[in-house]
Amino acid sequence: MQFKYSYEVNELYETIVKMTLGFHTSMNQVIDLQHRENIAQMQALYAQMNPHFLYNTLSSIGRLAEESANPNVAQMCYKLTQMMRYSTQSISTPVAIKEELKHAVSFLELMKMRFEYQFQYEVWLDPALEEELVQSCCFSPFSKTALPMLSSR
Repeated sequence: MQFKYSYEVNELYETIVKMTLGFHTSMNQVIDLQHRENIAQMQALYAQMNPHFLYNTLSSIGRLAEESANPNVAQMCYKLTQMMRYSTQSISTPVAIKEELKHAVSFLELMKMRFEYQFQYEVWLDPALEEELVQSCCFSPFSKTALPMLSSR
């Protein structure tokens, strides 16, 4: 009888050791995942803070330009800030065509300020299409294609 109990106790002991090792492995995996999640959250927070620093800096330059009686520089700073905010929003979220067009027009207005009378543009959108959804920043390549021609003049 003693041998039977000894075998059962030994098997129970080995099972408890395996469970303990499995528990430690699981705990280490959980700790590792939490560590990775913390790092990812910190990186996301940093990525959000970095653009805000740029927005605030551009706004400060704009205010300084206004105080120095240079409204064109101020306008350019404000337009660029709007464009950066729009560009850093989620690309995976569709936007209304009128919003996308507004972003493209902001870029065109910046170029008009830069090139003054050498740059003209006209934008027209069928009102029936204003609320149609498109991918964010899809009009930007079209509004930027005229720049190489202007820069070379």
